[in-house]
Amino acid sequence: MLHISDAQFKNVMGTVPAALYDAAVSEETINAIERVVSQNNLKEKTGGISAVVGYVLLGFIPVRLIVQGFLQEAGISQEGALKIAQDIRREILAPVARDLAAIQPQAEQNYAALQATQNQGATQ
Repeated sequence: MLHISDAQFKNVMGTVPAALYDAAVSEETINAIERVVSQNNLKEKTGGISAVVGYVLLGFIPVRLIVQGFLQEAGISQEGALKIAQDIRREILAPVARDLAAIQPQAEQNYAALQATQNQGATQ
């Protein structure tokens, strides 16, 4: 699970385009996640899947790592993670694809920083 400090959260939130923030907190996104997990019989994994979608939309995880995020955060199978990622990309990420593309370099940096912070904490 990602552990995001207040400082990291504030830093990232200051750079997120409004369309991505709106998508992250919208009722449409919530409904789409509920629909996707229901269709894939993964209702018990809704929290982890929702977290990953939020991390991607807000630029904490790059889009290219969404499957890995589902594996780690939701604990679902590789096959399930691939299917969920495909559905999430189509229903939630596609409408904000331009904004997501624009923040991917920063998302890569944010993710690397989060990983470094967590690795430091694990070795202390």
